[in-house]
Amino acid sequence: SEPEEQQEEHRKGRQAGERRMSAEQREAETAHEAEQEEEQEEGEARAEEAEGEEASRRRRRRRKLKAQDSVLATLDEF
Repeated sequence: SEPEEQQEEHRKGRQAGERRMSAEQREAETAHEAEQEEEQEEGEARAEEAEGEEASRRRRRRRKLKAQDSVLATLDEF
């Protein structure tokens, strides 16, 4: 009966180790997924910021062209 008890203890220990490894693996996967999600969000934020900067440049360019047109129109009057 002693060897059976030892085998049972080994089996229980092995199962506990497997559960612990499985929990650690799930935790690592969750952390990895969270890291990937954060990187994606940062990339999207950078893209949105770049789009905003581009839109701002276009608005400035349009204002500049309108001002130039206004100056030229004024000069045409003379």
